[in-house]
Amino acid sequence: MYYSFVMGVDKSINELEKEGFEIEKLGSSYSVSFPEEKVSMWEEFIATHLGKDCWNEYLTRHGVVFLFQLADGIKRYELEDYESDEVLRLCEKLSQCKFESIKSMLLDNNFYKEIIESEEFGMEDFGLEIFGIDEDGVEYVEEDSWE
Repeated sequence: MYYSFVMGVDKSINELEKEGFEIEKLGSSYSVSFPEEKVSMWEEFIATHLGKDCWNEYLTRHGVVFLFQLADGIKRYELEDYESDEVLRLCEKLSQCKFESIKSMLLDNNFYKEIIESEEFGMEDFGLEIFGIDEDGVEYVEEDSWE
């Protein structure tokens, strides 16, 4: 699954539920989860509903994708390691805030923090399969899957 925290869009976002998106309203924002095969639909929705000088990002199994709606249109960045000076500068400029890093900016959002720090998300990120949960509720992987 891919995950996005969305601000500044109207309730038309709920129409995506018919297409298999999981959407939860959080105040005036939304948390969204969607399968990888729905990426182009998500990016199209953001491109048509996001205001100028705004951005949206979504977490993937391999990092994060940023979509900036700028004067000259949508600018897309795909980051595998949460590192990009250009993306960080754009986020700081548009939000008029200073961030230590892209990852720390994302971790300041409780929705993203829970996902980034979850063991299951981390296991998917490294292509490992979770094989079970022990008696303490801790997920584990089979040793062979680390090779």
